[in-house]
Amino acid sequence: MPPVWPGPIHHYTDVDRASIVNIHGTHRIHLGALIVRCQACLAPPSDVFRYGSAYAVAYRTMQAQADDICASMPYHCGLQLGKDDVAVDPVVHAPGAYLLLMPLFVCVLVESVPPDQHWWISGRLRSLRKIFGIDRAVALASLQYPGIISDYA
Repeated sequence: MPPVWPGPIHHYTDVDRASIVNIHGTHRIHLGALIVRCQACLAPPSDVFRYGSAYAVAYRTMQAQADDICASMPYHCGLQLGKDDVAVDPVVHAPGAYLLLMPLFVCVLVESVPPDQHWWISGRLRSLRKIFGIDRAVALASLQYPGIISDYA
């Protein structure tokens, strides 16, 4: 499953706690996307690129939450810190990998995620299918970037 997330890696006391933290992060991403979308709809058409501080804060929050979800990926999948070539036992770590599907899927759709991180997340979803046999991961990874806040009317 290498490469491991290049940023900080989070460790938790158990998989349930890690899952709850990630679900909280996905909710913050959804709320940030709502704020960004409302700002875009409320701004006059001539002022479409100057949304204000709420837009900037929501955008940074969505990126920070996506980074945190990516940082929990090694913990959920049983990877050890600093070791890229560790054999992962699919039976032991499958529940953690399954609980990571929805947060990674939400991160794929976040507009504030840079393209490199987007491709990293898509690759992790594909590797979840390869290692853990979770077929939904490939379908989720195939969705195109950006998604949550791309086109507004």
